[in-house]
Amino acid sequence: SSVEPSKGPASGNNVVINIHGENFVPDVEDSWMCRFGDSNLIRAFWISSSTLRCVLPPHRPGVVSVKVTPNAMEFSNSAGDTEHFEYYAMPSVESVQPTFGTHLGGTRVTIRGQNLHNMVSTCHFGPSHSALAEDIVDDTIVCLSPPLLNGEDDIVSLSLSSSEGIQSEAIQYTYTARPVAVSLYPRKIAGANHATFVYVRGSHFIDTSSLSCKFENDSDEIVTQCMW
Repeated sequence: SSVEPSKGPASGNNVVINIHGENFVPDVEDSWMCRFGDSNLIRAFWISSSTLRCVLPPHRPGVVSVKVTPNAMEFSNSAGDTEHFEYYAMPSVESVQPTFGTHLGGTRVTIRGQNLHNMVSTCHFGPSHSALAEDIVDDTIVCLSPPLLNGEDDIVSLSLSSSEGIQSEAIQYTYTARPVAVSLYPRKIAGANHATFVYVRGSHFIDTSSLSCKFENDSDEIVTQCMW
């Protein structure tokens, strides 16, 4: 026997759960019911002699037993991991860095919050684009932004979802044109022991606290903060 999916949110969130087993007789009188942990009995829908379907009820976070009954008196046994279900706390997004990136995609977006490790598998950039989470460490998620197609809105809602289809709240993310550097002055300096202002001219620069310039050669790389 088994429960599919094997985990879901503590809020229930109308997640549909399939309980697989055997000897489930046809439900002529709509009598089949299921119980998750110490929650109240809820209606179970008979699908076949080996499958019942329930809508997940709310429950505090943790691992609970799953039982079914045809008459509210006789319950199935619940032994082994396959007949248990894990409730997790709903995730909440607290910050996104950066909140914008070029329409070409490929921006490394870091999302921080609470209970993210419980559920996140996909980042959604608006209704049409998604990307699998690249790194999940505790409650920090990293996704690479997908490219934006011509004619699509520059401002999208960035949200997270689980394999069970649970969606987090959304935070605004903005697609921008790629910055282009046209010229800089001065192009060289005498010595490197003192600070020198370098002026960069171009287009599509954004006034942000994370604005920076990178100076590099074959063996070295320096990133410094810029003023807009």
